[in-house]
Amino acid sequence: MTVTQMQAGDTPPPRPASPRTDVTGSSRQGRLGAWKGVDATVGLFAVPGVALYVTFFLAPIGLGLMDAFTNADGVSASKWVGLQNFTELLHDAAFRAALLHTAVFAAVITIGQNVAGLGLALLLNRSRRLTALLRGAFFVPALLSSAVVALVWGFVFSPLTGVVTHVLGWVGVRWSQGADLLGTPTSAMFSISAVVIWQFAGYLMVIYLAGLKNIPEEVYEAVRLDGASVVQTFWHVTLPLLRPATSVALTIAIVGNIRLFDPVWLLTGGGPGTATETASTLIYRTAFQNGRFGYAAAQSIIVVVLIVVVVTAQRLAMGRDPKA
Repeated sequence: MTVTQMQAGDTPPPRPASPRTDVTGSSRQGRLGAWKGVDATVGLFAVPGVALYVTFFLAPIGLGLMDAFTNADGVSASKWVGLQNFTELLHDAAFRAALLHTAVFAAVITIGQNVAGLGLALLLNRSRRLTALLRGAFFVPALLSSAVVALVWGFVFSPLTGVVTHVLGWVGVRWSQGADLLGTPTSAMFSISAVVIWQFAGYLMVIYLAGLKNIPEEVYEAVRLDGASVVQTFWHVTLPLLRPATSVALTIAIVGNIRLFDPVWLLTGGGPGTATETASTLIYRTAFQNGRFGYAAAQSIIVVVLIVVVVTAQRLAMGRDPKA
């Protein structure tokens, strides 16, 4: 039937199904089937990793939570004691002192690491010569084992074999000649802090460098045209735009410094006396020297809660960047 033969009100006959449509539909079903096969394969590959994660991470956490409510000692059968361990913590002067030392370490080291990391990042961000070499040199200490770093610095701080006291004596600091920097409470805390700052400042430097690279150069050109000084540019442009990087760096530093263990244990063992005892070293001593695993588990829970509270407060104080 032609167009001229069609009368008013007549409808054209239905068009036959296109072979192309059938091919497309079948190919789509084939792709869906292939994706289902891929999902099943990915799931099978994930099973070993999930099993290891549950076995060596989630299961120990669960057992530790349970031990916190028992009198576990690692030898005899444990008995349920309820909240007795946590009640004892309220009257434990040693634990309160360790938390205070931990807070001092965390504050001093976190500030030092971030100031040093940001300073290094600002210097290397503008530098063009040997930039890659210097970045690697500053980052290398973060790759070293904390135990190795602590042992090396132990020799450096030694009044007999170290060089720190000799160098301080050469520049006129007389009291340092033959002094044991790890033998007095104040100098021991600052010596340990200096070691940790030195080791991980380069790690935070990389985070700040990434943040600086994300700041458009046009912003700096605009403020220079407006006559802003270097200090004004830093306070009103660089720091606000570095807020996401600063938040990440602070979180990493706070968590790591509250859990500080290796440098303290290997440099001073918590001494002199208990002047540098941190929560982590006290937990280790409680569990493996005193055999009170249940009480140590309760102490660990308090430290975890402290970390969560401090990090949450820090994130709320920093605010959330609209582009994050």
